Amino acid sequence: MLNIIRHSGRSIRCQTGFRLYNTTLYTRSESEQTPPTKEVAKKEKKVLDSDELAKVIARTIQRMKDDGEISRLGLNKRDEMDDPEVKARNEENSRWGRATSPLFNSDERNPRFYKSVAIEEYDHNDKKGYVVRIGQEQYLRSLTTNNVVVLPNKYLTNAVVAEWELQQEFIRPNTLPISNLLVNIQDAKDNPLHEEKLKGVVLGYFDAEFICHQEDLHQRDTIKYIESHWTPIIQWFEKTYEVKLKVFEGDSIADNPNQTDAKNAFIRKYSTNKNPKYLDEMLDLLPAHKLTALQQLTDATCSVTIAIALMEGGITREQAVNAAQWPLLFQIGSFGMVMGDHDLELSEQKMKISSIALFYKLYELHDE
Repeated sequence: MLNIIRHSGRSIRCQTGFRLYNTTLYTRSESEQTPPTKEVAKKEKKVLDSDELAKVIARTIQRMKDDGEISRLGLNKRDEMDDPEVKARNEENSRWGRATSPLFNSDERNPRFYKSVAIEEYDHNDKKGYVVRIGQEQYLRSLTTNNVVVLPNKYLTNAVVAEWELQQEFIRPNTLPISNLLVNIQDAKDNPLHEEKLKGVVLGYFDAEFICHQEDLHQRDTIKYIESHWTPIIQWFEKTYEVKLKVFEGDSIADNPNQTDAKNAFIRKYSTNKNPKYLDEMLDLLPAHKLTALQQLTDATCSVTIAIALMEGGITREQAVNAAQWPLLFQIGSFGMVMGDHDLELSEQKMKISSIALFYKLYELHDE
């Protein structure tokens, strides 16, 4: 029987006020599980607090008491595992490891349960690629359907293997960004509702584009930074999509902030319709891996414009990081840095943006 550990990552703080919490499930055998004593947990917490990104996952794993939430994940009751559809799905996936069991654990620690990570070729139901085996029998899987994540090439597969091999005594989910992204991509492929959720996140950010809100930013250093890091992105977007973004300065905050023209221009880039009206139509045409990566990049940067520019190759990873981090850097410059908070947020944000930029490059490569 397996125990499932639930990790909830903390979101990047952003000027627009949006938050998104990413959740990842990991498994390990019951025999390998050792509940920590208070002394051990306290000692472990001290060790984790000294790590660069540990604070992001220091407060994780709460017991899932709500049957509705557990049922939504398809892991609610034992009799659900006897459902014919669940049985058929598990039998089809049996070649690639055991299905998860509906047993949860509230242990705040997540020890490394495997000794090695391996790459296996996948050829099933006319689908070919590679899968990552973690330990003896665990595979990277979808959270909703339990389907194994099949990777398109060895380059991306090696990146996933490296993430898991670099884990030390304890697994830190926030240091598995590409693995988390791939799991979410599989969820989007398997679950239309999950895909709708991703589109909703992107839509929300488009109506609150923070690089277009430059009210009360009149200091000389601030203007110089905006001209160096925000203006080039705005100009690239306007040139690429032949549209004028609404940039709010001075007292223009009272105006309508919705970037309707920008939305429609972005839609026309991908839509086959002559007069598209909704961004949904464009997002429907994006493949699952691009839609998921766009959503996560939008969440990491708190800006759909920055995310689009990086996805389209209009800016580099460094430019995206510099543009996205300015709101927090401005706050630090005005009120000072809070060590153990601001520095961790900056590091986490840079890691997320960098990992997604790497994903874009690796996904499109082909094996020789």
